Amino acid sequence: MKIGTLHFFLFTALIWGNAPAFAQNIVADYSFEGFPGCVGEISWWSASNCNNCTSDWFPASGGTPDVLCASPRTGTKHGGIYVYTSGDKHEYFENKLGTPMIANNYYYVEMYIQLDPHSTLAIDEFGFYFSNGQYVDLTQGYALPLTPQVTDSKTGGYISNSNYTKISGCFMATGGEDHLIIGNFKSNATASITQLAGYTGNGSDVAYYYIDDVFVMRIDDVDWDLGDNADLCPGETITYSVAQNNATYLWQDGSTDSTYVASSSGTYWVEVTSNCQTKRDSVVVSTKDNCDNTIFFPNCFTPNGDNVNDVFTVAGSNLSYVNMKIYDRWGNLIFNSNSTNSAWNGNNVQQDVYVVLIDCGWNNGETQKYTSRVSVIK
Repeated sequence: MKIGTLHFFLFTALIWGNAPAFAQNIVADYSFEGFPGCVGEISWWSASNCNNCTSDWFPASGGTPDVLCASPRTGTKHGGIYVYTSGDKHEYFENKLGTPMIANNYYYVEMYIQLDPHSTLAIDEFGFYFSNGQYVDLTQGYALPLTPQVTDSKTGGYISNSNYTKISGCFMATGGEDHLIIGNFKSNATASITQLAGYTGNGSDVAYYYIDDVFVMRIDDVDWDLGDNADLCPGETITYSVAQNNATYLWQDGSTDSTYVASSSGTYWVEVTSNCQTKRDSVVVSTKDNCDNTIFFPNCFTPNGDNVNDVFTVAGSNLSYVNMKIYDRWGNLIFNSNSTNSAWNGNNVQQDVYVVLIDCGWNNGETQKYTSRVSVIK
């Protein structure tokens, strides 16, 4: 049986790939706005009595972190902690997460820090520690004996005292983690420091940082592929796009763009590193001399009412019938048509990637079935 030629069209205004891969921020009161005011120190008076704390934020040790209004990145408040002192004293913020983490899921962690202008030292690493249940050690005023799952470091230290600096990372949860601890988990003996203007060396030098906008978000799986193997008629090209948020790309010839134009037969592959995950896919493109029977369908469209690429349609030459079914990621049938002129407007769904099953035939009796994906971009 001769197979009809398959063509993928990627409209130049579109991106193939799903929308932001991040879920909801699970850090409760991520910007410290839930405190009744600029309360200064928060501290444990006893194992059951925390002064100036909220149900979301409290110290993880005998240290006394601060809630301030001196220099917020957003809102009106921010946190503040000593991360290095001559006496090896450390302070830590602990947050009760809004929801527990899910086992074997990746999580992206991010916060913003700024060195207090009066600090004469800077450190080069911050850590994020996740625990199952609350962790508080009131006997500890020093570095906590914990190994953070996520660290971010910077050569030369985090020295900016005029702008916030983003620190971030990711890890795979074991399941049930519901508390987050933020700070410097290295002792003075193992920490790397940078001496700044005003450094005295007489025991009064400290590193104190503002903290704001703390995020912990579950990462959806990198959800894209290059589609089915395809055939090219002479003089035609196929444009593949695997655009993802905050991603890097590597194609078989070393190209690093998010799109690639295939103009000849061969095996094409791309490796996408996005949101702490890496995925690789390949596709075989063949050249056909006989292009009488063709079928065309896009891999994405934008149902936004601007009359440009508003619908998903199937077209081609010499088609006798087209049966098309579209499913969501949970396997629910959301569109079904038996017309060669069928068009799905996507109005009944949210932005996502959907599975397309097409059973088609041509006037000379040839038939073919295709399985593909289409991205709805709103």
